[in-house]
Amino acid sequence: MNHYLPLYKAAIEGDWEKAAEFFTGEESDAALRAPVTLHSETALIVAVRAVRRNRFVEELVKRMSPTDLATSDDYGRTALHRAAGSGNIKAAELLVGKNPGLLHSETHFKRTPLFYAAARGDREMILWLMEVMDLKTKPLEGEPGFEILYELIICNLYGESILLE
Repeated sequence: MNHYLPLYKAAIEGDWEKAAEFFTGEESDAALRAPVTLHSETALIVAVRAVRRNRFVEELVKRMSPTDLATSDDYGRTALHRAAGSGNIKAAELLVGKNPGLLHSETHFKRTPLFYAAARGDREMILWLMEVMDLKTKPLEGEPGFEILYELIICNLYGESILLE
């Protein structure tokens, strides 16, 4: 992992120029998917957590395949889970624009990006996710759906919880 430390630092700082330098000396495809943290987070997963890094995110997304975007950490969280959990709608739009299947990706605990937005109480992200998700083809049933509903109610987002029914 020490090998990817410069890439990790570039992702934290949102410094695309440093990352581009790293990629010129590397096999880019492997580096795009490489774990850069102890929990196997990629540079993309690290970068989506802050809006100020969206230029960095945009450059990475351009270079990654839809399958690459679905790379997850040790807990099964993709970059979309992390973007939803941090309220970064611009990053979420970039990710979903290239791989709409990420909307229904689940962690090892069966949590979708919508769960992370609900747990954060981020009304804007919740409404955006609900707008772009096809809730009719993949209903929020069972325990995962209950957990999302529970988080919405705890955050006093009763109107949003009604939209899930």
